[in-house]
This record gives sequence, C-alpha cells and structure tokens, in this order.
Amino acid sequence: MNASDILAAVNAGEDKDWEFQSAKGGMPGSLWETDNAMVNTDGGVIVLGIKEHDGDFAVHGLDDPAKMEKDFWTTINNRGKVNVHLPGQHDVRTYPETPNHPKPADKTNPDWRAT
Repeated sequence: MNASDILAAVNAGEDKDWEFQSAKGGMPGSLWETDNAMVNTDGGVIVLGIKEHDGDFAVHGLDDPAKMEKDFWTTINNRGKVNVHLPGQHDVRTYPETPNHPKPADKTNPDWRAT
C-alpha cells in the first residue's frame, strides 16, 4: 500500500475495510474501538489525518506524525488498553504531505488527482 492507494480510498469513502479518523489534537479515543472491531472481523485499514464533512473525506494531516506513531505503539503495547497486538512495524506507515496536491484533497476538489 502506498500514498496513492490511500488517496484513492479517501476518494471512494469509508467501507467495511477502511476507516478514516481525524486525529487532530491527538490519538482519537475511538481508534481502539475501531481496531477491536476490525480485529474481530475481516481486518481493515485505519487512516489517521482524514477529516469527514457531510459524507465527504479530506486529507488534513497530523500535527505531529512522529508523536502520533510513538503514542500508537505505546498504547498498542499496553495490555491494559489492547489485549491482542496484531500490527507489526510494517503495518504502520507515515506519509509526508505532498505539496503538489491542493488541500483539501477530496473528491469535490477538481484539482486533486491521485497519482
């Protein structure tokens, strides 16, 4: 999976295999509920830094991606919070913002292209 795959999924919207969460201001509390739901079904992909407005999704990034990744690993390794640890290092990726994609990058912006 690469950044283009994620942008294409953002354009298509959420489904049972894809969950988008904002994460502005820190790790969303609902992340762990979503993780549990996916672990107990067919799995899926959770993407942070995606904002929803009226059913449309837009990339808006994370304030501090390195801290978000550190907080993720700290929490997922905490057996008091998460009792089954499935993701490995290769399952968590951080993508830099792409300057040639205008914000918001969503299906209503005609200048956005998933490349």
